[in-house]
Amino acid sequence: MPPMRLSKNLSNWLRGGLLACALLLPATGALASSIAWRQLSSTEQVILAPLHDSWEQIDDRGRAKWREVARLYPKMKQDEQSRVQGQMRQWAALTPEQRRAAREQYLAHARLAPEQRDDVVTKWKEFSSLPPEKRKELAGTGESEGGTTPATATPATSEPPAAGAGNSNQ
Repeated sequence: MPPMRLSKNLSNWLRGGLLACALLLPATGALASSIAWRQLSSTEQVILAPLHDSWEQIDDRGRAKWREVARLYPKMKQDEQSRVQGQMRQWAALTPEQRRAAREQYLAHARLAPEQRDDVVTKWKEFSSLPPEKRKELAGTGESEGGTTPATATPATSEPPAAGAGNSNQ
C-alpha cells in the first residue's frame, strides 16, 4: 500500500506546530552566555530582523531558540521561509501579555486529544472562511456558530512560534 500523503495545508500546519513545539520546549544542554544583537552573524541578523527591536527583551533561552530557527531557515522551502518571517513579525508586534496568552493558548491546544484538536482546526477554518464582518461580530460576542470562540479555536500555526513558554519577555 502506498504511503499516505498529507495535504499541503495539513503538512504546513504540522511543520508550524513542530516549530512552535520546539520553541516551547526547554532547551537541552547548556546555553551560551547572552548574545547581543551585534554578536549575531550577518546571516542570523537578516533572518531574525523582525526581532531586532525586541532582541534585548528576549531571555537567553529564547535567544538560543530563535538562533536555532535561523540555523534551520536556509533549509526551509520558500513558502516556509515566508511563513516564518510573517510569524516573527507578528510575534515581535505582540505585547508581553499577548505573548503569554499565545503560549498558554498553544499549550492548551497541545494538551487536547487528537480528535478535539481536529475539531478545533475544523472550527477555526469555518470561522476563517466567514466574511470579515461576521468574524468581527462573532469575535466581539465571544461565540461562533459552532459554539467555539475564535480564541479557543485558533490552531498553533495562526500565531508566531512561541519562544519559551515560561517567559513573557520573549
